[in-house]
Amino acid sequence: KDEIQAALDDMENMGIISKLPQGQPTEWLSSLAYARKSNGKLRVCLDPRDMNRAMKRTYIPPSANNRRNYIHVQAMRS
Repeated sequence: KDEIQAALDDMENMGIISKLPQGQPTEWLSSLAYARKSNGKLRVCLDPRDMNRAMKRTYIPPSANNRRNYIHVQAMRS
């Protein structure tokens, strides 16, 4: 817990994240995810799943070019 807090404090000092004043309402908060790297250091990330579900996206109909890119990406993943 102390290691996670230290990582968050470092990110705040670097301007990557900001701390909200206590009691101040906010429209959105992101979930925290963390894992241990192979070198033993802590990796702290945001889990965007809740944010992605809540986002309203503009629908862009697929064009021939977009479908080609999608097929290429799918082939690379296989």
